[in-house]
Amino acid sequence: MTRTARAWQVPVYKSLEQTKRTAKKRVYTFVGGDSLGRGPPDPEVWQCALQNRTYKTHVISMVCNTLARSYRPQGGCRELLIDFVDTVRLCVKEGVVVRDRVPELAPMGESDVKFMRYANLYGDILVESIDSDVLLIAFMYVQRCTQGQRVFVRRFATAAADDAPGPASGEKRGRAPAQRRTYEIVDVRMLLQMLHVAVRQAIGDEVCVPVHHVTHMVVLVALLGGSDFSRKLPLVGARYIWEQLPNLLPALVMASNASSHDAEFAVDAELWLDLFMRDLYRLKFERHVRVATEDSTLEDVLEQIAASKLAPRTKEQLPSRAQAACTLQNMLWILQYWGVENGAAPVDHAGAHGFLVQNGRVSFCDTCAASPV
Repeated sequence: MTRTARAWQVPVYKSLEQTKRTAKKRVYTFVGGDSLGRGPPDPEVWQCALQNRTYKTHVISMVCNTLARSYRPQGGCRELLIDFVDTVRLCVKEGVVVRDRVPELAPMGESDVKFMRYANLYGDILVESIDSDVLLIAFMYVQRCTQGQRVFVRRFATAAADDAPGPASGEKRGRAPAQRRTYEIVDVRMLLQMLHVAVRQAIGDEVCVPVHHVTHMVVLVALLGGSDFSRKLPLVGARYIWEQLPNLLPALVMASNASSHDAEFAVDAELWLDLFMRDLYRLKFERHVRVATEDSTLEDVLEQIAASKLAPRTKEQLPSRAQAACTLQNMLWILQYWGVENGAAPVDHAGAHGFLVQNGRVSFCDTCAASPV
């Protein structure tokens, strides 16, 4: 079952995130032919070890092989699918465990996107994942699936701001006591419906926006907080963006083709920059933006912020137009990728998705070339 890491079909763009993760960590040396040993490495270097793709491939292969060898279901007709490189099905026939490959399931990379094809095969599904991207992928999936499958995600429990524990009166502040990790199960369709209500309230009933466009706008706004394939917007956090949603959604509706019931979701890059992004930074730094008319552009707002009395460090983090345009390209590619239920993600080495791949190295377009917008 062991194959090269290339067989994972992980989009090459993911190497940007992998590079960032390993930049400040100790290097764990493990190459092909090395032995895994009798157990995991020291806990202090465990995370570093998992950043080594060769080591990680060997560990996952070992786990998959152990599962395949030890699979002995108790009672009833059950089956186990191991989806790592190829997809292998194990089931019991006449008291014997039989394994076969499932050729109709194409090789896919990240586990985040694999649950969709199993929901297509089996119906309602419970996905166990601590990656927040899975919720966004599931939003898009339940929106477009026609069979009405219900998707649930078991994840780390989310503590509301009001529920966060604080020190009692007179108690000294210090390290919080260790708490037992808790989980929650999210009904994806129900959560998405709640977000739709919030969006409808923000844009008003008089504006007609197709349901699937509302879902795409929700996901796009969430991606502004950053992902494995895109950078977060500088100087504005996810909470601030959600708090400003009523003020920002009208601009997003105007910048997208949300008025069309038939077209796929698309965003006009210039309107995105000079309406949505302009308003976002104008609102964030409204004390430092004295003049902003309907004809103002993103550059007009950023120039006023750069000329203000803000700290130099803050000004250095202001995005350029090229960076903001590149981020939009990255996010639109993510929407495409998350729509692929069985197969490889679309990849373009020449910059169509805001990424450039040269000599095996991946970079964001704005960091090495002028943006076309």
